[in-house]
Amino acid sequence: MAALVGEFPRLRLTINLVPSLLDQIEDYAAGTATDPAIELARRPADDLNDDDKLAMLDLFFSVPYRTLIAPFPRYAALFHKRGGRAADGRYRDALARFRPDDLRDLQVWFHLAWCGRTLRGRREIKDLVLKGNGFTEDEKLSLLSILDTFLGEIVPIHKRLAAEGMAEIATSPYYHPILPLLCDTGSAREAIPDLPLPQTPCRRPADAAWQVREALDSMQRRFGTRPAGMWPSEGSLSETAVRIMGECGVRWAASDEGVLRASLQGHVGAETIHRPWHLETAGEHSPALFFRDQGLSDLIGFTYSTWP
Repeated sequence: MAALVGEFPRLRLTINLVPSLLDQIEDYAAGTATDPAIELARRPADDLNDDDKLAMLDLFFSVPYRTLIAPFPRYAALFHKRGGRAADGRYRDALARFRPDDLRDLQVWFHLAWCGRTLRGRREIKDLVLKGNGFTEDEKLSLLSILDTFLGEIVPIHKRLAAEGMAEIATSPYYHPILPLLCDTGSAREAIPDLPLPQTPCRRPADAAWQVREALDSMQRRFGTRPAGMWPSEGSLSETAVRIMGECGVRWAASDEGVLRASLQGHVGAETIHRPWHLETAGEHSPALFFRDQGLSDLIGFTYSTWP
């Protein structure tokens, strides 16, 4: 998304980044973190044992079929070649059908499919997509190297957009906890009065404040400026959570119109939603609260993506 912004220099938008996700991205880019998908892809296809193959057959089709498998004939053919699961839930029958060339193509296609619009515009990625099958070990390792390099570009491109005034960088609580529940699990019953709760309550407002402060500090270290805005995890708010965000220096926060409707308990029209709010009980520490238009948000998230 950040790369797309650069194609439209008059566009202004807000991008929300979760600090713990940036930690992970930076660890991958530095080579200090890995995962099964990367490890399995790095292994030569001729050296894979049955456990490796079964793990690949289970993991390497975990992309949306309609948009990321069906459009690519070789990937779709491999998907159908896999067949169904055996009684133990694994694809044992497929082991006899998948040759090393099939497995190597699968290693490449899984990672190719996850390349977004920006990466697919690069010549090396285009060439692999056009080739379609019969990939070599060198081509596979080249693809993985490109992905490693790309991970290292993610934070710098956001930093450049912020410096050029094209994007405001907002953030979320550091490890993405549900702030109201961290402050007091009992707050859940403000929304759902008969909700079953753990017998032992959790009331850790100091921990909630740490999550907010550490997120702001982390983003300041990365981008050179302290974020003004915060998207609370899952858009969840409570009076205590709003006050804590304000006391930590958050100037605006975003949530969903459902929260506003439940809070006002009356008719809520567009003129009510499309404006900032302040929480009186938070006093001078209340950040401006914005509530997203739920209908528009759902259209962007689930409908417009299916349009030409």
